[in-house]
Amino acid sequence: MSELHACRLPRMSRKGQWRCVYISQETIEEIRNLSKLPKWKRKKLGENLKRIIEQLKQHPPYKRSGITWRFYVKNERKKLKRNYQLSEQILGEAQKYFFESVQKRLSVGQSLDERFYASLYLAFRMLGIPKLLKDITEISGVSPKKLGKLYRLFTRELNLTVHACN
Repeated sequence: MSELHACRLPRMSRKGQWRCVYISQETIEEIRNLSKLPKWKRKKLGENLKRIIEQLKQHPPYKRSGITWRFYVKNERKKLKRNYQLSEQILGEAQKYFFESVQKRLSVGQSLDERFYASLYLAFRMLGIPKLLKDITEISGVSPKKLGKLYRLFTRELNLTVHACN
């Protein structure tokens, strides 16, 4: 196993904390070899790197799911509006609760489907529209047990008071 070296890099956040990153000896050697390249080769590598960074900005790689949660919500809103004729008000509320849960890091480790459809159910309840967990389950394919668990977590952690539907 190669020897690891610690390198401190600034974290890009308002907190101004530092992150410790470990670099292997092979990586350090590779950096040294690249620095010995002729100027025109380094310039070409830099241009390629810029092109790759631009491509990553347009189509970034993401964890397991392959998409960002913002992109996911946008697509789900379009799908629900088209297939189930849900109003913008309901979808906007669901998106608001979903974003709040993401920002507060609630339900980390749960799938995007589970989180979004739990916030959709929460939006229905907060607007006083009677919907059963079973209805949301039919739309989403997520188990009612998981939806209920996340719904209760969201209402508790976001300090929401849900009134009974008539």
